[in-house]
Amino acid sequence: MVRVALEEGFEDVAYEINAVLDIITLFVILYIGQLNAAIVMEAHGFVILMIVFILKYVSPEIFHIIFAR
Repeated sequence: MVRVALEEGFEDVAYEINAVLDIITLFVILYIGQLNAAIVMEAHGFVILMIVFILKYVSPEIFHIIFAR
């Protein structure tokens, strides 16, 4: 789906599809963490995934504003 959206020139749609898939992945990982009762690992995994999510989907303009020198 993402590849087709990118080929057709719908970059925004591709990012939204990718974001939804990441959110689903996040909830699946958190659910598995609850099943294993690994609360500490679940919290660390959540923080790591949120950092990756922000780095993947932060707008380049915002990124340049935040890290401008």
